[in-house]
Amino acid sequence: MKMAVMRALRVTALAIAFSPAFSARGADIPTSTVVRFNTVCARCHEGECSGRLSFDADHMVAANHIRRHAGEVVIDEQKDLHTLLTYMKQRCGYYPMRIAAPTTGNWNQSTLAQLRGPAGDTYFIPLGTLSAGRYRARLRFDNAAEACAQVISAGFDIGEHPGLRTQGGAMEFEFMVTERLAYHLRLQTARPAVLERLEIETVR
Repeated sequence: MKMAVMRALRVTALAIAFSPAFSARGADIPTSTVVRFNTVCARCHEGECSGRLSFDADHMVAANHIRRHAGEVVIDEQKDLHTLLTYMKQRCGYYPMRIAAPTTGNWNQSTLAQLRGPAGDTYFIPLGTLSAGRYRARLRFDNAAEACAQVISAGFDIGEHPGLRTQGGAMEFEFMVTERLAYHLRLQTARPAVLERLEIETVR
């Protein structure tokens, strides 16, 4: 029975990956699952894209791998996580998210809550397409927080900003963009923390 389930997961993942709708808008996988994948699974698999699915030999192993690193998940979410892995490996990119970056560059708490990982100590936030230049990220938390921020390009170039600490609930850092691409912010806090506001602004 388990082998039949895993075979079905494989067929479903590959069928979705090559369907026209798969690349369109992220309408078929919940945002919470995409955030879980991008804050846990993607940390290891971002460097593995090759236009093919190499993690493909034994899908029982794949299921155990998902449980070991992402925790216990229901079969539907397990299927979605495997589909996200298929997409990343074959498209060499992040799966499209339902939530787009606001045109104002300001994220409010209700939007950020949808981009928070299940353990409460991670966020994965689409920053939209950024032109070359220097930017400042301003973050406000509900309380004191320590964090490591990663600004990640569509090509998986990662800018690390470790050792960030709030002062009066706020922290900020600057980052450079060298190429006009889509970018994401992955945030890891030392303990669960609520991000209330995010602002991205250009530095003149």
